[in-house]
Amino acid sequence: MKFKKTAFTLIEFLVVIVIIGILTIISIKIFSEYFAKAKAAKIATELRIIEKGFKLASIINDQKLYPLENKLGLGLGPYHIKRMVNAGKIKDVPLETNWGEGNYIYDNDGDVFPYYKNCDTCTNNPGGANIIITFDQNRDGNKVPEELDRIFDDNNGLECGKIRVYKSSFSGKTYLFYNLSDNK
Repeated sequence: MKFKKTAFTLIEFLVVIVIIGILTIISIKIFSEYFAKAKAAKIATELRIIEKGFKLASIINDQKLYPLENKLGLGLGPYHIKRMVNAGKIKDVPLETNWGEGNYIYDNDGDVFPYYKNCDTCTNNPGGANIIITFDQNRDGNKVPEELDRIFDDNNGLECGKIRVYKSSFSGKTYLFYNLSDNK
């Protein structure tokens, strides 16, 4: 009586491993895009809440513009939104993000940042109030900023519009700016 060989050969086993590896790589790429979209959607919602919180604080304080940092009585910034909430200057807003270095920072000292110099065609004024998120472009990539640009600016690029990205040659950090207003 002859027995049939029922075991897999080494070649068959390696082919199966390669196919599983390829499927894993494809699924990781697809899921990472969904994770970036989910993070961007959450950040977009939080940025809108922060903007509404600042608008409400401006109405309550009978101001037409977003407050300059030195008018808040907290000293010059930029500084974390958490500090403003703790001082009672603004309330009921998200303090931290689930992406980047984690803190939302308010900046409105009336300056114009250097990354605006190439934006002569921009429709919104580069000055005014900004919410800033610091992130590591090497670690986090541009997927979240690009998705935020799609949400807020219809993919007009990360150099122009409500969402802008600036890489500092001085600190080596990358910053995402969400422009709250057009006022300086």
